Amino acid sequence: NEFKQIYLRFLNNTLWLGSQLSKFNKEVDSRCSICKQIQYLPCGKDDKQHVFQNCPVLCEIRSLFNLILGLFS
Repeated sequence: NEFKQIYLRFLNNTLWLGSQLSKFNKEVDSRCSICKQIQYLPCGKDDKQHVFQNCPVLCEIRSLFNLILGLFS
């Protein structure tokens, strides 16, 4: 399962996000790669808390996904 692999990499700190990579490579953008695609959103730092909890784009996707799941339960 692809989601399981991502989650395990996250737990083992092998899933590197932009804020972690930008510490070692100045060419890497530390902003959230999802938020910066939508120009009117302020870009948060691409760290684990933002991606998994605070990203407004992903929060909207999660709420729609939960709504769809609720329809079938």
